[in-house]
Parts: sequence; C-alpha cells; structure tokens
Amino acid sequence: MTGPNGAQLTWNGIPGAVSYAIYQSINNGPLQFASTSTSTSTSVPLSYGGMSFQVRALASGGSELMQSNVATPVPGPALGAGTPQNILTGPGVPSQSQSSVTANVQQGSLFIGTQITVTVMDDGRMPVSGRLVTLVSSRPTYDTIMPANGTTPVTDGSGRVFFNVRGSQPGQSSFQAYVDNILVGSTVVNFQ
Repeated sequence: MTGPNGAQLTWNGIPGAVSYAIYQSINNGPLQFASTSTSTSTSVPLSYGGMSFQVRALASGGSELMQSNVATPVPGPALGAGTPQNILTGPGVPSQSQSSVTANVQQGSLFIGTQITVTVMDDGRMPVSGRLVTLVSSRPTYDTIMPANGTTPVTDGSGRVFFNVRGSQPGQSSFQAYVDNILVGSTVVNFQ
C-alpha cells in the first residue's frame, strides 16, 4: 500500500503481452474493468474497504493471454505522526477543486444508462491530458462502467475522458473518478 487511499500493484511480465488490463472488485462484488497499463506495475485507488484486483495480460489484438489470481492489497507499516504525504500541486497535477465529474442525465435508464464525463484540470485551470482515469461505482454489483471509446480511459487534449455507465437494478449510484490515486470528483446517477 502506498498510503491509506492507494496501493501499488506489481506483477511479472508475460511474453507476447503488449498491455495489461486491471480489474477491480469492491466488497467481493464482480470484477469490473478499471484501467490498463503497458508496464508491469500500476497505482490503484483504495476508496472502499474490501477491494481486490486482477491483472489480465493482453496481446496486440486485444485477446487475453492470461489472468492473475484475484489479490487484495495488504497494509504495510503505518505512517507515523507527522509523516509527509507528498501531495503534489502545480502545473500538470490533477486538482480536485478544478476538475469535474458530470453525468449527462442524473436519471439514468436501466436499459440505456448514461454517459459520465470526467474533466481533469490542474490548479491553474489547465487541462491535464494523457492521464489514465479510473471510475468507481458505489454499487459495483449492479453497475457496469466502460470507457466510451471502448479502449483505455485516457484524458484527451481538453483533459476529458468519457465513460458509459449502466445499472442493472434501480437505485442511486455514486461514481468517483481518480487520477494517480487523486480523487478528482464524483457524481450521482439515479437508475430507474
């Protein structure tokens, strides 16, 4: 674990893999796509108790080569009082106060769902582009989250990335967006 809200996942490389898909589960719910990595490690947010992860090795055409076991991060030594948390600010660093997470409609249809836009800005209100965004639901058992372009959810030149979300059961879901273990915002959707 890298702190109370994050962990570093590492794994062995698989011959023929060009990228790795990271899946997450919250409180023993179903695994949901979270992000991709081209290296053999990635930082993951830990926003809820009972989070588990699985890594899937992908070939150049996107086919799956191998799956890891499902792993749960184990806490390391506790940080002592006064230990600096190294929270960065400045140009190119995502800012929660300047970023936003918005749903196209707050009342989402169970059949159609809705689209969520994550806009990542730095403290100077400049777009943060080329960054991987992880979107997490408060109802992982009932909600499906997919990048709108069908691939890796990386911010564009305007600092934006889009997700399609759909609920399989009626109810309210809270969606939180993270970049580099930094919560950049959240939104609520009522699925009917």
